[in-house]
Amino acid sequence: MRRDESGQTLVVIVLFAGIVLLGLLAMALDVGYLFHEKRMAQAAADAAAVAAAEEYTYNNSLGAASTNAAYAAAAGIATRIFMPRDVPQANYLECKAYGADVTLVDG
Repeated sequence: MRRDESGQTLVVIVLFAGIVLLGLLAMALDVGYLFHEKRMAQAAADAAAVAAAEEYTYNNSLGAASTNAAYAAAAGIATRIFMPRDVPQANYLECKAYGADVTLVDG
């Protein structure tokens, strides 16, 4: 007595294909999430760079001179900074410590 087992192969193939498709869907979701996170991290970095540039550009305090001296020293660039004669000693010494050529001017 022989049973007809011809439909079992189809069931196995469908189950296997379903598992493979589920795995591919999971991978597609992971890759999409990865690109989303990368885009969000880049947006945060861009926003921080713009904020730093605006702070550096629009900040008229003596801290900008010290920051300029620090960045120039890190890049190996000679820097000349002009400061008022009544500048606080700490700002003057900080710029000198970074290797900037500081000139005190009236005003």
